Amino acid sequence: MFKYKSFIGKIVKHADFLMLLTIIPVIISSLTCVRRDNPWDPINYIQTDACLPDSALTINFKTNALNLVSSAESLSTAAKRFNDTLSIDSILNKTIIDSNKNIASKNITMLKTNAVVDSLNRVQSIVDSLKLKSELSILLTNALSVSYIYDSAYYQINETLQKLYGTFIYSCPDNVSLIASFMDSVNDSLEAVDSIILLIKNRKNALSALIADSNAAYSIYNYRISLMNDTIKAYNDSINYLKQIQRYTQINTASDLQSSIGLAKAGDTLVLLQKNFVITTGGLSGFTNSGTSDSPIVIMGNPLDTTIISTVDGVVLSRNNYFVFRNITFTGSNNSGFKVSGSEGVKLDNCSFINNKLNGAEILDSKNIRMTDCKFLNNEKDGVRVSNSTDLNNQLWLTNVLVAKNKAYGLEIINTIIYGKNMTISNNGSSGVYIYTPSQYITIMQSLVTFNNGFGIYIPPQGEPLSIDNTSDIFGNTLGSISNDTIVSYSLRSVNPPYTDTLNNDFSIATGGLIDSLQQPPWEIIIGYRY
Repeated sequence: MFKYKSFIGKIVKHADFLMLLTIIPVIISSLTCVRRDNPWDPINYIQTDACLPDSALTINFKTNALNLVSSAESLSTAAKRFNDTLSIDSILNKTIIDSNKNIASKNITMLKTNAVVDSLNRVQSIVDSLKLKSELSILLTNALSVSYIYDSAYYQINETLQKLYGTFIYSCPDNVSLIASFMDSVNDSLEAVDSIILLIKNRKNALSALIADSNAAYSIYNYRISLMNDTIKAYNDSINYLKQIQRYTQINTASDLQSSIGLAKAGDTLVLLQKNFVITTGGLSGFTNSGTSDSPIVIMGNPLDTTIISTVDGVVLSRNNYFVFRNITFTGSNNSGFKVSGSEGVKLDNCSFINNKLNGAEILDSKNIRMTDCKFLNNEKDGVRVSNSTDLNNQLWLTNVLVAKNKAYGLEIINTIIYGKNMTISNNGSSGVYIYTPSQYITIMQSLVTFNNGFGIYIPPQGEPLSIDNTSDIFGNTLGSISNDTIVSYSLRSVNPPYTDTLNNDFSIATGGLIDSLQQPPWEIIIGYRY
C-alpha cells in the first residue's frame, strides 16, 4: 500500500510543480482501480477494461511515472553537478583567499612604494622651488634696481623742487599764490612717485620672503641629499666588500693575516672576514714586500662591522711602499697602534686608532702619507706623530679626521709639509697641533681646533709659514689660539662650536650657532670632522 502523503510530499519536494499538476489527475484516476476486484490483487482475477495493463489509462499512468523517474534522475544529476560545482567553488575560494593575501601583500608593498614616491615628490617639489629660486633672485635683483632708480629719482626731484622753490621765492617774492600752486602740483607728482616706490618695496619684500622660503627648502634638500649620499656610500661600501670577499684572498685568523701580508704582491687585496684579529705576542711586522702606485697592496676590513686588529707591538711597515689599510681599528698596542717608517704612498682609509700606549699613528721619515676618514682617540701620547723626516719635502695629507682625547698632542708634526682639511682636533692633553717645520708650509682648512689643554696651535719661534682659512675655528684652548701669532699670518674664526656629545666621543656639530650656520646655504661649508 502506498503511503500517499509521503509519496506526494516527495513529489512536491523534488518534481517540477507543473509536472505535478499533470500527474495528479492520473493518480486520482488510477485510484479507481484500487478496489476489491483490483486485477493486480492476487486473490481477484476479474479485471475491468479501464484497468487492464494495456488500457489507455494504465499506459498513460506508466508513461507519466517514467517521466517522473526521468525527472528525478535529472534532478539527481543536477544536484550532483551542483555539488561538484560547490567543490570547485571551494577550491576557487581558497585560491581567491590566497590571491587576496597576495594582493594585500602587494598593497602593503605599494603603500611603501607610494611613501617612497611621496618622498620623491616632496624632493621634486623642493627641486622645483629651487628652480624657482633662480627666477626669484632675478626678479629681486630687478626689483632692487628699479627701487634704487626710483629712490634716486625721488631724491633728485625733491632736490630740484627745493632749488625751484628757492628760485621762485627769490624771483617772485610777492606771487604767493603762484608759488603755492606750483608746490601743490609738484607735491602731487611726488606722492604718485612715492606710492610707486612703496609698491616696489612691498613686492621686493615679498620676493625676499619667497627666496627665504626657498633657501629653507634648499637647506632641507641638502640635508636629505647628504643623508642619501651617506646611505648610498654605506651601501656601496658593503656591496664592494661583498664583491671583494668573492674575488680576493680571505683571511680568517691572525696567523693567516701575518703570513698573507708578507706574501702579498702588488695589486693583491686581502679581505678580513673575522671581526677580531688578536696577536698576543709581538705585532704585525717584518714585511719585505711593496705595492706600486698603480697597484697597491690592500688590506680591507668590514665597513659595516668594524674589523679590529689588536696587537702587543702594533702594526709596523718599514720600507714597505704603497699599502692601503681600509675599515680597520688598531687598538691595544703597548707601542703605537700603527707605525710607518721609511715608506712611501701609504694610505689609511676609514681607520680608527684607539687606546694605544704610545701614539695612535706614528710616521717616521716617510712621504706622501694620506689619512682619510680616520679617528684617533684616547691614546696615551699623541694622536698622530710625524718625525725624523730627513727630506723636508715629505708630505702628510689629513682629510676628514677626528683627533680627540689623546693624553699629549693631537698632532705633533716635525719637518713635514702638512695639508689638513675637515679636521676636528679637540680635548687633547696638550696643544692641539704642535708644529716644528722650518721653512715648510702648513695648511689648515675648514677645521676645528678646540678645548685643548695648551695652545690650539703651538709654533716654536722659528716662524714657519702657516695658512689657516677663515672657515677654520680655533676656540677654547687653555693657553690661547696660536702661540706665535705675532709673526704668523692667518685668518680664522673663534667661536664656541656646539658639539653633540663629547663625553661619548661624538664631536659632530649640533644644530645652532655660527658653525652650523656656515654649513647651511648659502655657505654650505663642511667644517670639522664629518661622521
